Amino acid sequence: MNNNDMWLKLMKLGAKTGCHQRADRSFFYKKSQFPLCARCTGVVIGYLLAIVVIPFFLFDFRLSILCCATMFIDWFVQYVGILKSTNMRRLLTGTIGGFGIITCEFNAILYAILALF
Repeated sequence: MNNNDMWLKLMKLGAKTGCHQRADRSFFYKKSQFPLCARCTGVVIGYLLAIVVIPFFLFDFRLSILCCATMFIDWFVQYVGILKSTNMRRLLTGTIGGFGIITCEFNAILYAILALF
């Protein structure tokens, strides 16, 4: 499998995740577009960071919601045209939001387990 075939498979996988894959909102490496936009790339990074951190720290549910809200606020402010977002800000807020999503899910699971006992 050559690099072009691998890139095409990754782009198809990125599309299946629901990412819009807009070129103007994506990073490039050696003239090849990332298979996920900057915000979705950040979300995946946030997921991975949360999975690594959760065994060592328990995050308050309110903090997790605030992390999710950070990503939403950046998207909303850009969507309504108040402030244009940048790929670096999308990456940062996506990372914070992805972290918040996983920690919210972990808190919900932990709450459900504790409610059983």
